[in-house]
Amino acid sequence: MEALLSSGNLEEGICWEKLDNLLRTRISNEPWTLLEQLTDHLGRELLSEFPAIAKLRVMLKKRPFVHADWVGVELCWER
Repeated sequence: MEALLSSGNLEEGICWEKLDNLLRTRISNEPWTLLEQLTDHLGRELLSEFPAIAKLRVMLKKRPFVHADWVGVELCWER
């Protein structure tokens, strides 16, 4: 993203339509048991498919039980 901001060249950016299509396809076409597993798969694929992404950080929060507090895990990927 820094390259896009400094150059103004759209080729340095991310095609949001391509990103949206990739996410929708992966989420709907494969059975996922764990959100952590899905998130890890998507993070690795995003780095592979989008060279403009240098670092990706996702905070995954979920409530495992109805009356439980939220729990979270942070997943990070970097080139």
